[in-house]
Amino acid sequence: MHSSLTVSSAPAHGTTSIAGDVITYTPTSGYYGSDSFAYTATGPGGTSAAATVTLTVATPALAITQTSLPAGQQDVAYSVSLTASGGTAPYTFAVTGGALPSGLALATNGTLAGTPTANGSFSVTITASDSSTGDGPSRVSQTFSLQIALPAPPVVRDTSVAVTQTVTNNQPASIDLSTLISGNVTDVTIATPPQHGTVVIQRTGTSFTGVSIANPLQPGAVGLERSAAVATPTLPLGATVAAPRFVAVYTPTPGYQGPDRFTFTAVGPGGSSTFATVDITVKGTAPVAANLVTTTDQNQPVTVDISSGAVGGPFTQAAIVSVSPADSATATLIADGTASARTYRLQIQPSPRFSGTTVVTYTIGNTFGMSAAATVTVTVKGRPDPSADPVVRGLIDAQDTATRDFARAQIENFGRRNEQLHGGGGSTGNNPIGITLGSSDGGTFRRPGRFDGIAPETALKMEHANEVMGAEGLRVSSTGTLQPGASPTGVTGAMGLRTPTGSRSGMATGSATSASTAAAVGAVADESGDTGPRKIGSIAIWSGGAISVGTRDATTRRTKLSISSSGLSAGADLKLSDDLTVGAGGGGGEERTRVGTADAGHLTADTWVGAAYGSFRPTPGAFIDGVLGYGDLSFNTRRAALGGSLAVGHRNGSMLFGSLSAGIDQSTGRLSYSLYGRAEYLNAKLRAYAETGAGVYSLTFDPRTLESLTSVAGGRATLHLGAFAPRARFEWRHEFNQASPQLLDYADLGGPSQYSITNNDWLRDEVQFEIGLGINPGDGWTTGIDLGGRGGPGSRSMTVRVSATKKF
Repeated sequence: MHSSLTVSSAPAHGTTSIAGDVITYTPTSGYYGSDSFAYTATGPGGTSAAATVTLTVATPALAITQTSLPAGQQDVAYSVSLTASGGTAPYTFAVTGGALPSGLALATNGTLAGTPTANGSFSVTITASDSSTGDGPSRVSQTFSLQIALPAPPVVRDTSVAVTQTVTNNQPASIDLSTLISGNVTDVTIATPPQHGTVVIQRTGTSFTGVSIANPLQPGAVGLERSAAVATPTLPLGATVAAPRFVAVYTPTPGYQGPDRFTFTAVGPGGSSTFATVDITVKGTAPVAANLVTTTDQNQPVTVDISSGAVGGPFTQAAIVSVSPADSATATLIADGTASARTYRLQIQPSPRFSGTTVVTYTIGNTFGMSAAATVTVTVKGRPDPSADPVVRGLIDAQDTATRDFARAQIENFGRRNEQLHGGGGSTGNNPIGITLGSSDGGTFRRPGRFDGIAPETALKMEHANEVMGAEGLRVSSTGTLQPGASPTGVTGAMGLRTPTGSRSGMATGSATSASTAAAVGAVADESGDTGPRKIGSIAIWSGGAISVGTRDATTRRTKLSISSSGLSAGADLKLSDDLTVGAGGGGGEERTRVGTADAGHLTADTWVGAAYGSFRPTPGAFIDGVLGYGDLSFNTRRAALGGSLAVGHRNGSMLFGSLSAGIDQSTGRLSYSLYGRAEYLNAKLRAYAETGAGVYSLTFDPRTLESLTSVAGGRATLHLGAFAPRARFEWRHEFNQASPQLLDYADLGGPSQYSITNNDWLRDEVQFEIGLGINPGDGWTTGIDLGGRGGPGSRSMTVRVSATKKF
C-alpha cells in the first residue's frame, strides 16, 4: 500500500507530471531518441527504493510539400518557394543531386529564384531538413525535373540621333545600340546601311567575324564594318539580362548635311528581333584650322598649305585676319581646286629688311561656316652683315688698290718721260718694260717700279755710236756752236762746257755759248745717260711700263690679297722751244687680285687711258713738269658666297688723274742730282653694280667716288764714273684724303643701301728709297739694277728693278 509517487530523477530530454498513480512524460520539443527518469513510492511503511523508467521518443514523418517544379524560360526571371511538413520546423533546403540551370539558385529557406541563362530539362534533387535534436535532424529528398524554355527573341526600339558632321580630330559619332535592345542578344546586324555615310558596329565581348555591306547609293564602299575587341562584358543601363555591348560608329560623308538613317536587328538564342531604325540628323559645323609653323630666309617668300592641316573639308572659303607685326610681311591667299572643294595656300612675303618672327592669322571655311582663327608662325632668318665679310671687304679694297695703282702707274710712266725731257733731251726710243717682284705686309701693296731707258738720239743724228751725250760733255766748235761728237778730253760738268782746246767756258762767258748751248747747262743726265738736246720742232716717240707682283696681308676685317699688276704707256712729244716740250700718249693696265685662301675671291681690273704731258724750263737748271690724263675702268669680281654658291659681278668706272712737279737739276763734277716736289691727284668714279649667281646672298654696290691728293718731296742723284753710274732716289709721300665709304646691300632688297665699308689704308705717310747702278759699256747698250723699298705706318715693301736699253 502506498500513499504517493515521487519522481526521484528527472528525465534529461523532457518533463514528468504525476496524477495519482500515473506519471506522464512529455519530451522536449524537437527531441527524438531515448530518455529515462526514476521514481519512488511512499506508504505507511516508508519509501520504496527508486525505480527507473526508460522510453524512446519516436522520429516523426518528414515530407516536401511540392511534388514538381513549374517550368521557366531562359532570360526570364524565375521564382518558387519550397515547403515541408512533418518533423520540426524550421526547415532548410539544399540541392543534393543534379544541377540547376545557370542563373538559378536555391536558398536555404526553400526559395528557388533567378534568371536562367540556359534552356532545357534539368534534373535536380532537393533535400529538406528539419530542426529536430537528439537523433535528428530528420531529412527527406525529392528529385524534380525542371523545364527551362528557349528565351524570347530580342526586342529593339527605334531612335533618332543628331550627329555632328565634323568634330575635333575628325572623330565620328557613336550610338550605343545596347540601350535600345532588351532580351538576350548575341549579335547585331545592319539591315539597311546609311545613304550618306558609313556605320561600323563595335562590340565588347566575345570576338566575331565582321562583314562589309556595300552602299548602293554611294560611289564607294560604305555601310557596315565590324571590329571586335576582347573585353569584360558590361550591362547597359537598365538591362535585365547579361548581354554584350554594341556601339554603332557613324561617319557622315564629307560635306553632307541633312537626314540619314540605318536599320538594324538584334539576334539572340531565341531568334532575331524586328527591324529598328536609327534616324540621324547630320548637322554641319565649321572647320577646325591648324596652327602652323615654318621658316624662310630674309626677303624670300614662303608658301604654306593651310588646307592640309585643317579638319572639316571640303573647304569653300578662307580669309586673312591679320599680320603681326603689321609691317613685317604681306600675306596673299592662293585658291586651287573647284568651287565646292577648294584648297588654300598662304603665300607670305617678308618685308625686305625684316628678320625675326611674323605671325599671320587666318580662318578657313566650308559650307557651314568659318573656323576659329588660327596662325601661321614664320621665322624669318636674317642674313649676316655683308660689310663684315672679309672677302667682300677684300674685293672692295682690291678695287681701291687697282684704281690707285692704275693712276700712279700712268703718272709715273709719263713723269719719267718728263724727266727725260729735262735739258732738251728725250730722243726717240723705247723705254723697256720692267718687272718688279714685291711683297708687303700690314695691308699695303707696293707700287711697281719702272724700267726706263732713253730712246736713241735721232734729231741730232749721232755720228759716233760710242759717244756719250749729256752731262758727260758736248763738243763745242771754234765758233762756239755745238757740234755732235765729243772727244775724250772734251768733258763738261753741269757748271760749264769745254772748248776743243780744253779751256773752260762757263755760264758767265756768254760769248762762248748760245741759246742752243744753254739748253745743256744745268742738265742732269737721266738714268740712261742721255740728255742730248733735240732740235726745235722735232718729234720723239717712246714707250714704257712695268709688271709687278705683290701681296697685301690679312687684317682683322679684311682677308689676304695676292696682286699682280701691269701698266704700259706710250706717247709722242714735240719740242716747241728750248724750254718747252709737250706730248700726248695713251696707256693701259691690268691687275689681277686673289682674295683670301683657296681663291675665296678674285678681281680682274683693266684700264685704258689717254694723257697729255709736258716739261717746261723756266730758268736753266729748273723745271716744271705736268701730266693730265683720263681713262676708263673695268672690274670683274668673283667670290664664294654662303651656301657654296658663286657670286659674280661687273663694274665700270672712269678716272681723272694728274700731277704737277717742280724742281732743280744740277751737276757738280761727276755728280748730277735733282730735287723736286710733286702733287698727284686722282678722281675716280666707280659706277653701281650688282652681283648674280648667289641667290639671296648676291650683293649690290652703290656708285662711289675715290679722290686722292698726294704730295711728294724727293730727290735723285747719279754719280758718273765712266761706264758706271751709281744712282739713288728718295721720296717722301703724304696722302691728304681718306677713301670714301662703299655703300652696299643685298641685291634683292630695295631702297637705300644699309651697309658701308670704309678703306682706312689711304690716309698715310710713306717714304720711298732706291739705289742702283747703271752700266754703259759704250756699245749702245745700257743696263741697270736698282734696289728699293717703301714704308709707312703699318706697311713696308721692297723692290728689285733690272733694266736694259739699246739705242738705235
